[in-house]
Amino acid sequence: MAWELFLIKLGELTISLMVAVLSVVLSIKVFDKLTHGVDEWAELKKGNMAVALVVSSMIISISIMVTLLFSM
Repeated sequence: MAWELFLIKLGELTISLMVAVLSVVLSIKVFDKLTHGVDEWAELKKGNMAVALVVSSMIISISIMVTLLFSM
């Protein structure tokens, strides 16, 4: 009984992590498509802190939304 519950919870955790990672990756790709004139990754490599703040805030926002989705 305890092992069954453990395996169920492990499966739920695995699905939640996959959805979280997929949603962050997809949001980054959509953000790249929406900002045609800016290469965020080149700017990050140059050390542009403004772009780093925008990208990191987007990742944190998506992560919060996914957390709220799974807490319901």
